[in-house]
Amino acid sequence: MASPEDQRELRQRVLALDERLLEVLAERLDVSRQLRDAGGSETSDRDHLGALVDRAPESLTPEAIRSVMTQVVALGRAAEQPITVAYAGPEGGFCHWMARSHFASDAVLVGCPTVRAPDGLALSSRNAYLTPRQRGQAVALVTALREVAATWEGNATKARDVLRRRIGGAPGVRLDYAEVVHPETLDPLEGVVTGPAQALVAAFVGTTRLIDNYRLEPPRA
Repeated sequence: MASPEDQRELRQRVLALDERLLEVLAERLDVSRQLRDAGGSETSDRDHLGALVDRAPESLTPEAIRSVMTQVVALGRAAEQPITVAYAGPEGGFCHWMARSHFASDAVLVGCPTVRAPDGLALSSRNAYLTPRQRGQAVALVTALREVAATWEGNATKARDVLRRRIGGAPGVRLDYAEVVHPETLDPLEGVVTGPAQALVAAFVGTTRLIDNYRLEPPRA
């Protein structure tokens, strides 16, 4: 094991390298602005990242290169022309996370919440296939979601079971799935959770498959 003095020296070297990286990053950003002023633009992100992966030293994995350089390339894009990206659902949800991961933190991200009809049914082209009676039955999805959201105490298993019971027992509705998942990874949750969650449901009303979801915020202390 290296001595404390050697460790301090290594940390100082790491710091010096990071400072050099910041200088190079600032220079790259300046060149991107110059490219914008000259009326040009960078190559496509996919081609650019692919070229970097091909030229990278073997000690750097393609996944690591793409993870880091996606942010760098996005920073250059933002300097050329800031972009606005719309995503479906609430902030902190899966779509927000994917937009943030792909377009980096310099894009302007705009959330687009689910639009609902006065009866609560999520607007969808599939609703046109519902008869008036089936439309009334389809409201069972949002009714169950709202019940779970209103009574949410952080117990994912309990919430999932309520969704399955309410939707599965609704007249004219055939449950496909009902889950409570992590809002970013979509991994199913079990038991008591402390962070936010997302309730996801899908069901058939007649031959029409409907989907819906609801945000479950952490219980207030």
